[in-house]
Amino acid sequence: MNNHKRVLWFVVITTSSLFLLSLLSTFFSIEYEPLKNISLVSDIFRGPKKSINSVKQQIDTSSIVESKINVDSSSIQKKFKLYQTPNRVTNYAIDSSVIALPIFIQKLDEFHKGKRKKIRIAFLGDSMIEDDLITQTFRTLMQQRFGGYGVGFLPISYPAANGRTTAMISASENWKEINFRNNTDKTTLYISGRCFFANGHSVTEIADNTAKNNLPLQKYLLYGKTLATDILANGKQIKVSAATNFNSMLLETSPSNKIKLEVNNQMPVFGISLESPEGIIVDNFSFRGNSGTDFVKMDTTFLQSITANHTYDLIVLQYGVNIFGKASDENFDWYSTLMKKSIQKLKAGFSNVDILLLSTADRSFRYGNEYKTAKGMNALLYLQQKIAYETDIAFYNTFMSIGGEGSMVNWVNSKPPLAYKDFMHPNTLGSAIIGRSLFESVLYEYQKIINTTANHKK
Repeated sequence: MNNHKRVLWFVVITTSSLFLLSLLSTFFSIEYEPLKNISLVSDIFRGPKKSINSVKQQIDTSSIVESKINVDSSSIQKKFKLYQTPNRVTNYAIDSSVIALPIFIQKLDEFHKGKRKKIRIAFLGDSMIEDDLITQTFRTLMQQRFGGYGVGFLPISYPAANGRTTAMISASENWKEINFRNNTDKTTLYISGRCFFANGHSVTEIADNTAKNNLPLQKYLLYGKTLATDILANGKQIKVSAATNFNSMLLETSPSNKIKLEVNNQMPVFGISLESPEGIIVDNFSFRGNSGTDFVKMDTTFLQSITANHTYDLIVLQYGVNIFGKASDENFDWYSTLMKKSIQKLKAGFSNVDILLLSTADRSFRYGNEYKTAKGMNALLYLQQKIAYETDIAFYNTFMSIGGEGSMVNWVNSKPPLAYKDFMHPNTLGSAIIGRSLFESVLYEYQKIINTTANHKK
């Protein structure tokens, strides 16, 4: 009996002590490190919601200072500030008339004037752009505005091929795939995060469901270094050999929207690109679960070989929702370091190219009896903007563009729904809204160069 009393007194004293410490922590902001995550009154006395401004004060901003960056021989004053304007791209220029994507917009203007045949955009992202979501709308609108057709890059095999409406991919099961997840040597992978090898007689059939009837469609094979060998493309035998790590070969140009590839050797194959002879090409590089940090280990020389053979004019980075491991996550310093290294690697590999970072969209978790925007959302948004500023790339606030705080819950509950009930992925309708917003943001920047040209003519 005495032992039972001791246990009872121990529980009473411990509980009382924790209760007292919780009250002191709540009302007097007193923290004791070993117990800072324990509070017996957190559900009774809720502290004020953390705003972006409060998060800003917690992050060291000593390295963020006003700077001048030269673009096209002009001096642009830039200053970091939290960018919350929806449906717009920023490069943090103080002067709002400054073009946020100067290299890309200049190339787009040259294309419009007939000085370039193609504009190629790489759209790198996670499961939010899987099945060509967001990108299919962005591509369609860009091609309608500036010209071109074709779905662009397609992998040899695709785990969710049946969900994609813009293309059909049917591959034999004996393709061997190495990717970001099963291969630690990322230097051998394409920017899609994948590379394929035939294991015997391997076959892939691809159809571009966006191609225009009776118009010529180019089919390019993207592949790596290989000894002389033969492949079949739509039944035609083609000799292939390459001494460089990345190569692009035109297999055929015809009105057909289909290509059948047959390979019997161990040559590395990255994918096939279906595109118009001239116009806008938007390549979707989705990789489920990716946070954007895998590019750190890619080989710079390999990336430069892509530039030499398959030039990109704009690189869009769409990441963020996978940074949250759990609902309570609020510290993402680890992500900042790796993501900045990834961006620097891409900048080293792709010269004379603008890079645009899209922020995370809203993501909601269940807190108590209802879904709410993630507690760490403001911290992540601030960090992503800081990454864009410190690496000197452009930024687009997806979170604010879809409605900001609580938008994912609103999208799930809207009629018709704009997002899935996982409270993190927009559906086809919601993705189309984001794709259109991004297109209009780019068009807004393009209009600046049109206005400048018109003013010079006056």
